[in-house]
Amino acid sequence: MFTRGMKFFHKVLLIYTVIFAVSVFIMAQIITGSFASDSLKSSINYNKLVLYNVERYIQEKKGVLLQAAQHIHYRSGNEERPSIFLEQPNSQDNEYFFSRKRLIEYMESVYAFDSNITAVSIYKLSTDSYYNVSRFRTTIINAGMADYNGMLKKMEKNSTKVSVYPGRLTDSIVDGSFYTMAINLKSIETYETVGILLVEFNTTGIEETYKQHYEKPIGMIHIENGEGNVIYTTDGGNKGEHQSEAIVKLDKELRSFDSQARLYNEVYSEELDLRIVGTMHKIEALSEIKWMQKLVYFLSSLCILIMFIFSLIVTKVFSNRISSILTAFRKVRKGFLETRIRLPKSMDELHEISDGFNTMCDDLQNYINKVYISELRQRKAEMSALQAQINPHYLYNTLEAIRLRAISTGAEEAAEMIFILSKLFRNAVDKETITTINEELENIRLYLELFHIRFGDRLRISFEIDEETLDYGIMRHTLQPILENYVIHGFDGSLSDNQIWIKTIKLEKLIRIEIEDNGSGIPEEKLDHILNQLQTPEQDTDSIGLKNVNERIRLAMGSNYGIHIQSKASKGTKVVITLAAMKVEEFGADV
Repeated sequence: MFTRGMKFFHKVLLIYTVIFAVSVFIMAQIITGSFASDSLKSSINYNKLVLYNVERYIQEKKGVLLQAAQHIHYRSGNEERPSIFLEQPNSQDNEYFFSRKRLIEYMESVYAFDSNITAVSIYKLSTDSYYNVSRFRTTIINAGMADYNGMLKKMEKNSTKVSVYPGRLTDSIVDGSFYTMAINLKSIETYETVGILLVEFNTTGIEETYKQHYEKPIGMIHIENGEGNVIYTTDGGNKGEHQSEAIVKLDKELRSFDSQARLYNEVYSEELDLRIVGTMHKIEALSEIKWMQKLVYFLSSLCILIMFIFSLIVTKVFSNRISSILTAFRKVRKGFLETRIRLPKSMDELHEISDGFNTMCDDLQNYINKVYISELRQRKAEMSALQAQINPHYLYNTLEAIRLRAISTGAEEAAEMIFILSKLFRNAVDKETITTINEELENIRLYLELFHIRFGDRLRISFEIDEETLDYGIMRHTLQPILENYVIHGFDGSLSDNQIWIKTIKLEKLIRIEIEDNGSGIPEEKLDHILNQLQTPEQDTDSIGLKNVNERIRLAMGSNYGIHIQSKASKGTKVVITLAAMKVEEFGADV
């Protein structure tokens, strides 16, 4: 049995540990998942912030281009505006060369607008010629710009929109990445397009814009124009090349994007027709919380280990207590009823079981002793009853002989009294202890009839019987002692108005019997004494008085039932008997 108990507790420990471990693991997953979700959202938002900063920076360069485009129409003193050259046809006169020189000076002045400008070019629409000035004072007229011819031709002639292109305006000894912004130049007189202004910028400013955010992962940045040309990329691809393999690779990767592997952001500038794309590997975004995930899993494992050790100790303690209870049960089964379990200090269920076991053993011993004693008393009572059966039969025969003699001599009243007395004796020695209320009322009618014959009209008897109560059970000789007390203590033979009322009432699950008289009543002190006596258990008594009747009712039906007395001196007495509404067959066999 002990081994089986241990196996049970081992199962409980295993199940409890598994449930706890799974719960902790799920909780750890939820916590780390929450951290990861927050980290991913933070990284996405941070990456998007960088994209907006890059877009804002490019917008600033657009402002530089617009400022330069406006500056070409300004006049310096008495000199003509630089844009006048774009409106003149080619010639060999001095005015033509002076206008061209003025244009070149204007182009050189554009560098003052921004430190990231590396070259300035102007395309003259009327002569299909290019003019380029680099930051290193290299002036090229009719520069070779074949790479830009296709792009410039795509610009709408009357558009005021700024276009962005990859690459450089001219070859240079300076290394780096560059991009070019272009805008149409219009005549201030005819508002017709006369040329195109192209300004080349290096990408240093873009790099500085996102490098200031290096305290957090920002992933990769790719910038392309509406025609799919790479303007700038941080992935090490061929920056500045038209339709480079880098952008093709980027498009293929992003447009079939796996959300489980990479994060994706995009900012689109409608004014510049630029798509600024930010990508980031999920692993890169979660790199900051790896230590937190490891800490959560470590603490979870530690909690599971501590809980397992604690549960093992507690299980061992309870297993030992269960073992002691099982040992005690085995001893009692073998007949050692004096076995008791030592009660622990903790007030738990096992304490209640142990205390209940000890109480059960005490009650069992007491019950065995009680049954043994009761059997002895029962045998004694049976012997007395066998002996007493001889006397009633002898008494019945004697009373019947006297009654017949009284009839033969004409004493009919005496004969009637002897007949009633004979019936009362027969009822008194009846072995059945439970009878119906109807039979009990019949017995007290006979009893009262004796006194009515003796006292005549000086005693009036009234019955108010609820027919529904007649078939319910009552202990034999419940009412007779109460009437006997009235006849002995309350009846006054010198008066002619002695009266007694007997009433039965059915109240739901109760039967109420009221016996009221107008006799001498009971003094207050004596009434208190009687009521106290009714509440005191009586043992081994031969009395069949009020106290005996009250105890019999309570033993058979419970402490809520019994006799209640109301009385005042010279005012009469009222006895109320409260019974449970039980049929004769509902009473226990031992009543």
